[in-house]
Amino acid sequence: WGIIWISLFSDLFDVILKLPPATDDHLLATVYGGVLLGVGLGVIMKGRGTTGGSDIIARILNKYFHTSLGTSFMLIDTVIIVVMGIAFADVDLILFCLISLAISSKIVDMVMEGITSERALTIISEKWEIIAKRIIEEVKRGVTGLDSTGMYTDVRKKTLYCVVVTRQIEEIRRIVKQEDPRAFVTVSNVSILQGEGFRERTVLNEE
Repeated sequence: WGIIWISLFSDLFDVILKLPPATDDHLLATVYGGVLLGVGLGVIMKGRGTTGGSDIIARILNKYFHTSLGTSFMLIDTVIIVVMGIAFADVDLILFCLISLAISSKIVDMVMEGITSERALTIISEKWEIIAKRIIEEVKRGVTGLDSTGMYTDVRKKTLYCVVVTRQIEEIRRIVKQEDPRAFVTVSNVSILQGEGFRERTVLNEE
């Protein structure tokens, strides 16, 4: 179905309706074309569909090598673009296509995994008990205490781990600083999320 509809609509817009291009600017066409391509491919891949093209190989790489679909898509199409550019002897064509590919690959991952609005915090502090209590009571977020040992000091303590929405990060950092200015805190993006208390961002490809 993907092959049929892409073929029909390509000829419909270009041959039958003879629609003029939305813009003659190559850069604008590259950027917005990349966005539209990424959204379309993301919707198709999220529904476990295919266009019958390089996204089939992207799915194979995703399944066996666990690379994201966007990254797999970019690796495959980079090879295709370079070969095409060499065949047409057009360096500008390669460069514009690579820009569009980078944009569409990122959009594919955003559609598949969602726009990251959650962050994971790791907090290492000797005052972990009071920090955890305040996060639970004031921020209303769960906290997990992981047994850990400082390898330099050989001191046993709890490393706190919690996932929060972005707007809560500063509130937690303020709590940590008030209780222990020397605490070690890291904040990282969460790309895949499922479980109690949060909306499920991704679906399993093999479901």
